[in-house]
Amino acid sequence: MNLLFVDDEQRILEELFELATYLGHKVYMASDADEALNILDKNIKLIDIVFTDLKMPGKSGLELVRDIEKKYKNRSFRIFLMSGHLEDDFSDKSLCITGFLKKPLDVKNFQRVLNTLRSDG
Repeated sequence: MNLLFVDDEQRILEELFELATYLGHKVYMASDADEALNILDKNIKLIDIVFTDLKMPGKSGLELVRDIEKKYKNRSFRIFLMSGHLEDDFSDKSLCITGFLKKPLDVKNFQRVLNTLRSDG
């Protein structure tokens, strides 16, 4: 699968890159929402899943999800929000969010999520 990770922390992007490529996935990385939208513009037919940090400078992860849904209405993405803060509110039911992952990511749980998504097609 082709995965896009969006996080303002370079260390987290590097960890996600290493883990996902080790598991056999193609990885795209962006350090903010605008960079993520640029990557999607260039690779729209390739990206299967977007994983975005919830809290980032500039546009938040929720704002990125809104932009994706507005800009790519005819393209279905699976989108996961990620956060290290338990108190974060990601309950906007109007958005098509596949799930939520707590940071730091649990490797086994992350692998289970990817395996489930792969088998779901």
